[in-house]
Amino acid sequence: MNLDYYKILGVTKKSSSEEIKKAYKKLAIKYHPDKNDGEELSTEIFKSVKEAYETLSDNHKKTIYDNKQSYSRPITKSQQSYQSSTNRKNNTYQPKPKYESDLKYKLYALAVLAIFTLLIMAIYPFINKWASNDKLKSAEKMMKIENWDEAYYFATEAITQWDENGKAYLIRAKINSGVYKKYSSALSDFNQAFIFSPSDSISATDYYMRAKCNHEVGKIDNACKDLHISLKKGFDRAKIDIEAICN
Repeated sequence: MNLDYYKILGVTKKSSSEEIKKAYKKLAIKYHPDKNDGEELSTEIFKSVKEAYETLSDNHKKTIYDNKQSYSRPITKSQQSYQSSTNRKNNTYQPKPKYESDLKYKLYALAVLAIFTLLIMAIYPFINKWASNDKLKSAEKMMKIENWDEAYYFATEAITQWDENGKAYLIRAKINSGVYKKYSSALSDFNQAFIFSPSDSISATDYYMRAKCNHEVGKIDNACKDLHISLKKGFDRAKIDIEAICN
């Protein structure tokens, strides 16, 4: 019978002579017929253990055995069954506890979830900005056809998606000022628009319209400052207002 002596003793090809001897003694004591009342399985295991030790403890026999093992045919199912029962008796195989595998997969799932969450957090601002600019385009279209209510609605939606959309604030400010005559709300939107917009994108008329809102709510000094900037940027009409309301 082509038994695997290494598995029987629970050692490897790299095990030392001392390790092989130690493994043999342990198994010989455990499966000796006198210790097991002559039990047939124990007797058979003891014989296999003794045979394995006699071979692996002799360097010459061990070399011949190793060479045969390298070129031998696969063992039969009956031999596999016998070796499996022997291994179980020897306790040479210890399966991993199920909880270790479960813990491994749980940790892996948590790691994937953490990476996914970080990814969402990283791209979320860009998603909001894209959605805001999409609403802004709709607001600009409505402005061109003078559909003020729809333009105001889309501008507000754009601000809701991204509260730093300066162009959306500017559209809403112009509608509040020129159409709805809500100067206080318009002034608030103008201020936000000026904060979140590049300075070179704010036109002379934008300053002029904010000056009007400042004047309507009684902030004359602020109105004059905006008028002077508007005039400096080339809006000549601002000069008339400066002469009328500014000292």
